Amino acid sequence: MDQTMAAILFILYLAATVGLLLHTFFFSWLLRGRRHAALPAPSPLPPLPEVGVPLQLVQLPVCNEDPGMVGALIDSACALRYPKSRLVIQVLDDSDQEGISRGIREHVAGRKAADPERRLEYLHRNERTDYKAGNLNHGLEAARRHLREEICGDPDHVIVSIFDADFVIPEDYLEKVACHFTALDVCAVQASIRYINGEENVLTRTQSAFLTNLHLMDFSTRGHAGHLTTFRGSAGSWRLSAIEALGGWSGDTQIEDVDLSMAAQLSGLRIVYLDDLWVSSRLPAGYNGYKLQQRSWMKGIMEVWRKHGRGILTSPNLHFRQRIMAADLFLVLSLQPLYMISHHLLAIPSYHFLQGVGLSDEMGYAAAALAVLLNVSHIPFVRSHLAGADAEVIQAAPAAGRIRDHVASILVSLGMFATFTSGLLEGILGFRVHREPTQKSGGGSAPRGILPARHLTALARITAMELVLAAYSLFFVLWALPRGQWGLLLLYGPFALGYPWVMVHSLAELRGNTKKTGSRGPA
Repeated sequence: MDQTMAAILFILYLAATVGLLLHTFFFSWLLRGRRHAALPAPSPLPPLPEVGVPLQLVQLPVCNEDPGMVGALIDSACALRYPKSRLVIQVLDDSDQEGISRGIREHVAGRKAADPERRLEYLHRNERTDYKAGNLNHGLEAARRHLREEICGDPDHVIVSIFDADFVIPEDYLEKVACHFTALDVCAVQASIRYINGEENVLTRTQSAFLTNLHLMDFSTRGHAGHLTTFRGSAGSWRLSAIEALGGWSGDTQIEDVDLSMAAQLSGLRIVYLDDLWVSSRLPAGYNGYKLQQRSWMKGIMEVWRKHGRGILTSPNLHFRQRIMAADLFLVLSLQPLYMISHHLLAIPSYHFLQGVGLSDEMGYAAAALAVLLNVSHIPFVRSHLAGADAEVIQAAPAAGRIRDHVASILVSLGMFATFTSGLLEGILGFRVHREPTQKSGGGSAPRGILPARHLTALARITAMELVLAAYSLFFVLWALPRGQWGLLLLYGPFALGYPWVMVHSLAELRGNTKKTGSRGPA
């Protein structure tokens, strides 16, 4: 290989190494903040003295989801312990399948008949303009008339709580969040999330560990430490005046929740994370549903950075540390899959370059150290259960089972790097690909594994990327073994198992989808 080209590839390899290592430093900073955040919670704030009990609007946005699961959500909303005269519940149905909409309408009608005093409304849109963001705005517009009359034109005293279809709301949720809006600089309150099906299979266990740690170790810690954090799209509440001051929900990114969160905090408002208030939810139990969800989320992160990055770096409302930690959230932490894939692809040419200068053995030692560091650091795609609400259950499990789950979790996470990177690149390049709600099942009336034909092309593209990376990983193992590069094998060898693991499971689900729908392939 030409030495100049080899040197250039080695420099790129070093750049990817720096990208992988940077978040370890930021993670240490977050851990320090987490210890300080673990101090006893302050006494609850008193209710708003001017108006007594604030008016609460509970929005339940749904779209083509399992009617049984949606019914459980509606039932939990109707069971909320809060004065009926100060509570409005909206079921915001964006479904385009009449059978699903009819089932939801009938459930709402049944609840209203059983409790006529309950202000429960069903709203359906004919067009899904701006997707979930448009659905939430549609509900706010419909509620605006009587809300204005009841609050005498002051939206500061209206709280809007949002719960997606796969959530079950605890009875005391509204009581616990209301007091936190006493401070007028609080724009949103985010509850913690438990996962009902977190132990269903390897995939859900992996997601549960990842998301619980992401909530407690990233988002919550950032919020407690005064850094930018984010509303998670559900199981949280907003002050109506904050939403209106920011122009409502915007549909120009994949993740309207992060978009509005950044806009609010750039204007000087803050988001409060509650580590002691838990709301139950469900995880996608199938690989293809999880892929579509993660592709959309990763794409949305880059879209929000493109939209707010300049403001974050220049805002007079943020100090230097806040800007640095925000850059870590969007650019360092989020780009870890892209860094790792680049690192992997450039390893062989970098080895040959270092061999020419007599440093190839040092590369193996550095790779072994990096493998250990990444696995114990906060890079979330290869971490174990560092923290979480289920810590006692995890510790009580047999050691062999914990080791097995941890190994499987690493393989699943590594195998998802193709999906993560696909979404990141689409977001960086500005592709416009809006997502559908992630398929989850909670009531047994929606068959698992059946995906709309429009999703199959995107999944086929990701699977092709996985196939290429799996073939390269196998070649890498065969290349490294005779050279005795055990450090490189420790770092990159698991990819040779992770990519096939995810690819095989995804293809098995797609075959099941083809049999159930009679489809012959991607549309």
